[in-house]
Amino acid sequence: MRALSATTYQEALRSLGALLDRERQTLLAQGMAAAQQPLPGHLVLAEHAVEGALMLAVDDRVRRFDAAGIEAIVLATRTRRGLPGAEAGPISDLLRAVGSALDDLSAEAIHVDLRPDLLRVRFHDGSVGLERELVYSHDDLQALREAAAARRKGVRARRLIVLHEDPAAARHLQAALAAEFAVESVPTSYASAVAAAEVAPDLALVCAAHDGDASLRAVATLRSAPRSQPLPILVVLPSGHPLSPSAVRGAGADEVLVEPLAAAQVRATLRGWCLRGPAVESPAPDDGDGTRVRAPANGLLDLTPLASPFRPLAPGPLSPVPLAPPLITVRTASVLFTDLRGFTGLAERFADDPADLLIIVNEHLSAVVRAIAGCGGVIEKFVGDGVLATFGARTELPGHRERAIAAAVEAVYANELLNRRRAPRWGFRLEVGVGVAIGKIVLGRIGPPERAELGVLGDPINVAARLVAQARPGEVLLAEGVYSKAEHGARAEFVGHFAVRGRVGGVGIYRLTPLGDRSRCSTEAV
Repeated sequence: MRALSATTYQEALRSLGALLDRERQTLLAQGMAAAQQPLPGHLVLAEHAVEGALMLAVDDRVRRFDAAGIEAIVLATRTRRGLPGAEAGPISDLLRAVGSALDDLSAEAIHVDLRPDLLRVRFHDGSVGLERELVYSHDDLQALREAAAARRKGVRARRLIVLHEDPAAARHLQAALAAEFAVESVPTSYASAVAAAEVAPDLALVCAAHDGDASLRAVATLRSAPRSQPLPILVVLPSGHPLSPSAVRGAGADEVLVEPLAAAQVRATLRGWCLRGPAVESPAPDDGDGTRVRAPANGLLDLTPLASPFRPLAPGPLSPVPLAPPLITVRTASVLFTDLRGFTGLAERFADDPADLLIIVNEHLSAVVRAIAGCGGVIEKFVGDGVLATFGARTELPGHRERAIAAAVEAVYANELLNRRRAPRWGFRLEVGVGVAIGKIVLGRIGPPERAELGVLGDPINVAARLVAQARPGEVLLAEGVYSKAEHGARAEFVGHFAVRGRVGGVGIYRLTPLGDRSRCSTEAV
């Protein structure tokens, strides 16, 4: 049982903090320099689990309070609230936040060690019978003070939903976050209820365990919720978990964290997402004219790992298996091309700020690449704002037709999910078209020896390029050989046979519209 059974930790620590704040104000009024700092040099609060006593030490002064004494201080503090001069201060704010977290965590036998640049809290977690420790660094401490002060002024804490496969596995994260965020912990099976809730949380944190299937379903469910403002979704994977970060991102996660993790790292990451999310309620910096400044969406993408196709003779980084560059290999394979519609107008829109255009295009390419890689495709190269991918060109790949169709549909879906998350902030949508063809492809060295690449050539690549150029927003155009021979679950509409510029034979075209019939295929030569 907890020693301080007569009151909550939040009330007890808040009241003691208010007492210390008043004392420091008195010292400040007397001109004592020690009170200039917002926090004491060293404060320790230690609860005696058996005696029901709490020891308070500030710098060199030590006091002891029994349970009755704590209750009296709490009652006195309640009486003072609302009176002139009763405004709480930094110590009260911090201790109140810590106390609230300790109450939520079923804490017992607490020990709080507060310094100007560090807060360390040790306690017994009564729900699981473990000793836990929370550590807040200098940066954490500043953020915690600001969050606590905002709560005192009526600003709600940022609401964080933790979805877990195993409540014990998520407990340590809840403990690390409870003082700064309003944490609610639910099983992953509640994802549908969270997605359908009228008021969305500020953040969702999914803690994977077991095989991770439940977590993937939870992420996909949360991402599919039709909200005007996107919900940031972060996933924590235990070390050595069978799920890969790329698979988790492919399901719709915004960021993946792999344990072991420092609590400060998790808190800093969540704060970053709060700043660039749609609902910033705590004070934020401005640009000088009163306009709130949101942190840019940096770190969401990094195309450096995808640069391998442009290095001499290096196979694509998303190849299913490592491959020594052959002299010449001919295979029947499927080819997929993607391309953004209306990119010329978009580039003009960012004529004065091309760096922002690059960030946006990279977000789109990242989503498309994940969709293609998830179906076994190999990224051959980036063509401006588009992607050229092959299925079965570098290695024998059973079912490459079906994989290419699936990747095309997934690429359209991935782009649509990106629009749902980003379009409200961007002020525009990204529209993608996809073309897929099949046939014999040659794989080999392309270019002079000093700048050779392992590349692909063949009629299907040219056909796919023509198809993608004709595809409308959200549309997938399939060459006849791809659709007619594939065992597929998609239903495509036969559009007709069309001439391909520069090619003698025509091409039969099927049309897939994963997002609904938004436009018709043109009957002009492709």
